[in-house]
Amino acid sequence: MGEAGLPADLTPRSWEQLSARKGRADKPALLVDAVSMGILSDPREFRIALEDTWTATEWPGRAATTELWLTLFQMVLEPGTYLDDTELLPISELPATLPVYRAATAGYEDGLSWTTSLECAHWFATRLGAASGRSHRIYEMDAPRETVLAFFHASRNEHEYVIDTSRLKPATRREVLPEEWEYLLGRPLERPRQLGASAVPGAGICKLDDGVSEAGQEGLTRAEAVGLVLRMSEGLTEEATVAALESVESRYRFDAPDQRVSHVTLTDTIAAAHEGYRP
Repeated sequence: MGEAGLPADLTPRSWEQLSARKGRADKPALLVDAVSMGILSDPREFRIALEDTWTATEWPGRAATTELWLTLFQMVLEPGTYLDDTELLPISELPATLPVYRAATAGYEDGLSWTTSLECAHWFATRLGAASGRSHRIYEMDAPRETVLAFFHASRNEHEYVIDTSRLKPATRREVLPEEWEYLLGRPLERPRQLGASAVPGAGICKLDDGVSEAGQEGLTRAEAVGLVLRMSEGLTEEATVAALESVESRYRFDAPDQRVSHVTLTDTIAAAHEGYRP
């Protein structure tokens, strides 16, 4: 095998063949090496690879630099187009501006990943704030369509737009203050909070499972389930909380804000996700 696990035979092949058995954290390096060495030369396979790599990577901004991501998107795009999942569409079909939101900590306000769903941005603000122990804020802006590089929705239902923020002035965005969240979303929501410093993974998970089991029989909306996880975060490790939140995420769709999941399903899902953390 060559660089990033590439085959010794550099014959062009599909992304499915190249990325088989590769973890999602390995995909950015694999993509870069495959493109630079000419193995991923088919334009459609390049688009498939870029969509899969971006959406599968937990934090794209940490996995590669903004400059590298911008280069990859520009290589995929043709003049006057944007990437819609894996297809190129005319950018003229988009509205002149798109209202978008982003959850980020201080210093990362101008990242590439944005969403048209305030509900989704709020979920990330609470999830990432708890997981990192750092307060996350929500930002909004009207993004000109000329700055849109891609729209990704099919794989994760997050209404995600990749925006070239290097072409925008900082004054373009504004913070959505926490006191605005309830008003804009139309219901009470939990605020981001930090994790406790000390934790015992097994004990924390048992506490979390018990808390979910105490939920009402009618089930929980995603916001309520995330709020419950965050309220139960005292004494949990970062890894345990992330696992709990990810297990909750897998049971909800971002385009169905009123969906409810039973407490039994939540309990079973969380327990299965946390088997590796139990003593």
